[in-house]
Amino acid sequence: MLWVSTRPTGSRDPQPAAAAVLLLLLEQAETGWLGCRAATVIHGSELPRVDHGLPKTVADEVFAQWIDPANLALLSERDRTLALVLAFTAFGSPAS
Repeated sequence: MLWVSTRPTGSRDPQPAAAAVLLLLLEQAETGWLGCRAATVIHGSELPRVDHGLPKTVADEVFAQWIDPANLALLSERDRTLALVLAFTAFGSPAS
C-alpha cells in the first residue's frame, strides 16, 4: 500500500490503484492463484486518504460575468434561477 500511495501518477488520487490491489487480493483469496495466504487482505483503514482541500473561490471577474444581467437574460427562467442560487449560495461571495 505504501507503493500505491507514493507512486508517481498523473492523478493525485491513489484510490483507484489501491482498489485494484484490494480486488486482486480478494480474487487471490478465492482462487489461490498468487500463492498468498487467503488471509492476505487490505483493511479499509490501510487505504490511503486523499485530502482534496477546500474549494477555490471564484475570481471577481468570473463572478461578475456569472451574475451579469445580460448573460442571465440568455438563460431560461429555470436556468437563470439556478445560476443565481448557485452564485449566492454554493459559490458564496466572490474572491476578496
